Amino acid sequence: MYAIIETGGTQEKVTEGQVIKVDNPNLTPDEEITFDKVKFFNDGETIGVGQPNLESVKVSGTVLKQIAGPKIRIHKFIKRKHSETRQGHRQKYSLVRITNITKD
Repeated sequence: MYAIIETGGTQEKVTEGQVIKVDNPNLTPDEEITFDKVKFFNDGETIGVGQPNLESVKVSGTVLKQIAGPKIRIHKFIKRKHSETRQGHRQKYSLVRITNITKD
C-alpha cells in the first residue's frame, strides 16, 4: 500500500514506516501530523487518483526530530567594481515517520 502526497510544494511517494523530510521546521518532536493533500492511492486492489486531491484518503505521521540540510554558499562578484558579497544558508527540515495510511 502506498500513496503520493503533496507537502511543501513537492510530491512524495510514501509507504507505512517510511521516514521523509518535510519542509516545515516549526513542528515539535513527537507531534502527530496529518497530510490531507493525497494525489494518488494504491492498496493492491483499488487505485484512486485525485482530481486534484482524494478526500477519502488520509496519511498520518509522527515527527521524529529537526534537522538542517547541507550548507549552501552564495558568492556574488562584480568585476572592475570591487564589489563582492558572500552569504550562506542551511535549510531546516523535520523528519516524519509515516505511521498510517487510511481510506474511508
